[in-house]
Amino acid sequence: MDKPFPGLHKNAAFPAELPRRVRLLQREVLTSSIAHIGITVLAVLAFISVAGCGKPKSGSAPASPAASALFPDTVIRIHWLGKDRLGIEASAYYFSRILNLPETKTLQLQTIVKLSSAPWRLVAGESERTNRNSLFLQPLLNDIVRQECYFEVLQSPGQHRELAFAIRLDDSRAGLWQTNLANALHSLTGVWPIASHDNGWTLRWQRKPGLIELVHAGDWVVVGASDGNSPLFHGIIDKVSAGPNPFGSRTSADWLQADIDLRRLSPVPAIDWISSNNLPRISLTLNGDGGHVITHGEVIFPEPIAIQLEPWSIPTKRIAEPLVSFTAIRGIKPALESWKPWNDLHIGPAPNQLCFWGLDGIPLQMLMAAPEPDAGKQVLAVTDALLRNGNLWLTNHGVGQFEAIPESKGAIWMGLPSISPFIRSVDDGRMVICGLDTHGGQGTNTQNGINYRPTLASMLEDLSAQTNLVCYDWELTAPRIESCLFDGQILRMALRHPPLPMDSASVNWLRTVKDRLGNSTTRIALTRPNQLTFDRTSTIGLTGAELNLLADWLESTQFPRGLYSLPPQ
Repeated sequence: MDKPFPGLHKNAAFPAELPRRVRLLQREVLTSSIAHIGITVLAVLAFISVAGCGKPKSGSAPASPAASALFPDTVIRIHWLGKDRLGIEASAYYFSRILNLPETKTLQLQTIVKLSSAPWRLVAGESERTNRNSLFLQPLLNDIVRQECYFEVLQSPGQHRELAFAIRLDDSRAGLWQTNLANALHSLTGVWPIASHDNGWTLRWQRKPGLIELVHAGDWVVVGASDGNSPLFHGIIDKVSAGPNPFGSRTSADWLQADIDLRRLSPVPAIDWISSNNLPRISLTLNGDGGHVITHGEVIFPEPIAIQLEPWSIPTKRIAEPLVSFTAIRGIKPALESWKPWNDLHIGPAPNQLCFWGLDGIPLQMLMAAPEPDAGKQVLAVTDALLRNGNLWLTNHGVGQFEAIPESKGAIWMGLPSISPFIRSVDDGRMVICGLDTHGGQGTNTQNGINYRPTLASMLEDLSAQTNLVCYDWELTAPRIESCLFDGQILRMALRHPPLPMDSASVNWLRTVKDRLGNSTTRIALTRPNQLTFDRTSTIGLTGAELNLLADWLESTQFPRGLYSLPPQ
C-alpha cells in the first residue's frame, strides 16, 4: 500500500487545517505555483547575476555543448553556476565582492521572503504575516541563489508541456528539499505526495499538471511537473547520474547560460512591433574578467527583420561635454510605426534614429534628439496635443501644466521641482530635441578621477568603425543611478504615485553600490538579416536606468508582479 511521503504533516508545527479556499484551489492555483518556481529561478538570478547586454573579451569560451537543451522542443533553458562557486572564481572577483556586501544580502533576503510567499499571497490572498507555509520555501530559494542549478521547460507541437529543475546539493540539503517541497505542495493542492522507490516522492492529482515528481539522484535533486508523460524529467535524471558535470564543464567561462524561444511559448506573447510568426529565440551568456561583468547575447528571428542602417546623423554641435552618458540607435522606424502608442499620436512618419546624452549636474541633464525632415510640423502637433489634452489629464492625474515655449515650436512641463521636461524643434525644423531642463545648481561628478571618460569624438569613431551597428550606449553608471533615482522620484510625484521609500532595501542597495560601479559600454549589431548580437562590458551587468528599474520591481507590493510605481490593476 502506498505511503505518504514522511514530511512534517504528522507532527508539524504548522496548522493541519488550512482555510477551505486553499484546499479547493483549482487548476490555475497549481499552475500558478509551478509558474512561480520558474519565476523564482528567473527573478533570483536576475537579482544576483543582474545579467544585461555586454561585450565579451576576445577568446571567451563559447557555451559548452554539454549545457545545451535536452530536447528540440525546449522553450526555456537556464544554467546557473551558483553564488558559492562564483566566490572562488577569479573571473568573478569584483562581482562577488558586490554580492557579499551587507546591503546586497539584506536585499537578497527581502526578495527571497517575498518570493516564498508569492504562491499563497497572490493566489489565496494571504498576507506575508499570516502565511507560515512560505517558511517551507525560503531555505529552498536560498539554495537556488547559492548552488548550481538547471531549469528547462519543454513544449511539444501537441501542446504537451513539461518543466524540470535540478539543483546540486549535499545529502542534508537534499533531505530538506524532499520534506519542505512536499509540505508546500500539500498546502496548495490538499494532496500529500507518495514516497517512491527511487529516493523521492510523487504527487498525482486531478488538475493539470497532474504529475509532480522529486528524485534525489547522486549530488542532485531533480523536480519535474508534467501531464503524465515525463521525458524531460527522466532525461535530466539520466544526465545527472552519468557524471559529475552534467550541464557543462567546470572549466567553462560562463557563470550563466540562458535560452528562451518566444515563438514556441503558448500563448504567444503580444508584441505590437513584432509579428507573432517572427518572434525570436534569445540566447544569453554571462561571465567576467575579474573586474568586469561581460555579457554576450544573440536574438535570432525566424525571418529577416526590417532594419534600415542609414548613415548616422548625430547632432554634434548640440552635444556639450563632459558627458556621463551617450546613446545612439538607428533602424527603429519600422518598429515605431508598428507600435500602437506612436500611431495614436497621428503626427506623421516616425524617425529612424534617436540620440540620447547626459550632462554633468545635479540633477543630471538628459537630452534626446531625433533627425526628421518634418520635425517642425510634428512638434507643433505634439505641442497642440499637450496643451489641449495633456493639461486636462494633468488636472485630474498629475502635477503642473504644459506651456508653450516662447518664440519656439515646442512645449515645456512647468510646476515640477528641479526639472522641466520639454520638447522643441531646432535646425530650421529638421531636428527634434527633448529632455530635462534643470533649475538646480551644478554638482561634482565624483567618478571623474577614477573612471575613464571617452570623448565624443572617440565615440563617434566607434560608431563609424562598425558598419552594422544598430545601437551604441556608453555611461558612467554611478552618476546615472543617481540621476535616474532623482528623476524617477519627481516623475512618481508628478503622476501622483508614492515615491520609492528612501529607506527601502532596494534604494539603500543602490546608494551603496553606485560608487563601486564604473563604465558600461553596450553594442548591438545586425550580424545577419535575421539576427541581432548584443555585447556589454560593465561592472555589474546592468546600466543605471536598468538598476533603478530592478529596484522598482523588487519593491513592488505584489512582487514578482508589477512595479512599485505601476502596481498591477
